[in-house]
Amino acid sequence: MKVLILDNDKWVVEGLRKLVELVDSSLERVVFTSSVDALEYARKEKPMLVIADVEMPEMNGLEFCRRLCQHYHPHMIIISGYDKFHYAQEAISIGVSRYVLKPVKQPEFVELLKQELANIEREKLEQRILKQSALFAELNLETAGIEPIVGSADSVQYITDKMLAQDCGNVSLDTVANACNIHRNYLSILFKEKVGVNFKDYVLQYKMRKAKQLLCSSNIKMGKIAEELGYMDVKNFSRAFKSYTGQAPSEYRSQIRENREKEQDETGIFLNS
Repeated sequence: MKVLILDNDKWVVEGLRKLVELVDSSLERVVFTSSVDALEYARKEKPMLVIADVEMPEMNGLEFCRRLCQHYHPHMIIISGYDKFHYAQEAISIGVSRYVLKPVKQPEFVELLKQELANIEREKLEQRILKQSALFAELNLETAGIEPIVGSADSVQYITDKMLAQDCGNVSLDTVANACNIHRNYLSILFKEKVGVNFKDYVLQYKMRKAKQLLCSSNIKMGKIAEELGYMDVKNFSRAFKSYTGQAPSEYRSQIRENREKEQDETGIFLNS
């Protein structure tokens, strides 16, 4: 993995290079004293970690990071000799991971580097797992007769949505985890992280939306709706629906029908007046 170090002071550059080596000697350390040269290199080689000083003569470190993010998004550590709020604020808006004040203290900086490198490895691992999961999921979905969408199969949400559309009554953390070929516990954590909602709540929301559609647009019996949504019986379905909407399914269906009849009556009065 490549680490780019940028500072116009060659002694600072050398010190940072040694600190990175101390943390992991296998890392490829590339140093620059010119932000223009560093930007040209980074655009081509895409180092995963960038350590840059704010105060640079040609282009300051924040502008360097901003331009870099137009091409890809590395982990970025900014070093500054100025305790200025607007610098830190701008660094956050760019997506800088850490904002470190000079003088750089070795123990703290070494620990910071370890944490940042661990975050990079974690992200790389997640990407590998997602790619593998997507491959297995595509194979499983194709076997089940679901056509995968090119470009979307790397998403756990996509896989879940396709399985819900196919047969929401049989979708669970275990069935999706099996389709993705990953552990159910990891899927649960990853789903919440990527989608922003717990897996269980996400599936429930889908089922309740579908229940409302079926209640509004058809005369299907409650038992059939409950079965289609994966509930053991009408009682369990009714309990879940009322807990979610505040109404029993029968009450919801009656209210929708009454509202429609009222709208039709009002439309008829308007047309005949």
